[in-house]
Amino acid sequence: MLAEFYGPSRRLVSQSIAQGHPKRIDQHPKESKRLPTMAFLKVIHQFVAFSLEIAMLISLGLWGFHGDQSTGLKYLLGLGLPLLAAGLWGILAAPRSSHRLGLPFRLLFSLALFGLAAALLYKLGYTRLAFVFAALAVISALPELVFD
Repeated sequence: MLAEFYGPSRRLVSQSIAQGHPKRIDQHPKESKRLPTMAFLKVIHQFVAFSLEIAMLISLGLWGFHGDQSTGLKYLLGLGLPLLAAGLWGILAAPRSSHRLGLPFRLLFSLALFGLAAALLYKLGYTRLAFVFAALAVISALPELVFD
C-alpha cells in the first residue's frame, strides 16, 4: 500500500499515481512543456562561442602551414600560433580561469583574436568565410554583455 502524502500541487501523491498520471507531481503541467528562454539562448550562445574559438584556432593553424616559408617554419607557425592563442585564451578569457580579464577587456581581447583570424582567412583567399567569421564574432560578442 502506498503511503499518502501531499506534493507541492496539494494533491495526494497516491491519488495521482492511482489515476495513472505519468508526470511528476511537483511540476506544473505547463512548466514541463517549455524551455526557459534565457537558459536556451545561453546554451546557443555558448555553442556558437565555442565553435568560433575552435574555428579561430583552425584558421591560425591553416595560415601557419601555408606560405613560402621553410618546412620547419611552417610547422612552427602552424602548430605554435594555435597553441599560443589557446594558452592566452585559457589564461585570460576562459570562464574558469583565475586570471580572467574583466568584461570590456575580455571582449576586446576576444575580438582582437577573432579579427586576427578573420584577417588571416582573408589573406589566404577565403574572403567570404573571413567576412562571415568576422560577422559571427561581432554578433557573438553582444550576448556576452547579457550573460556575463
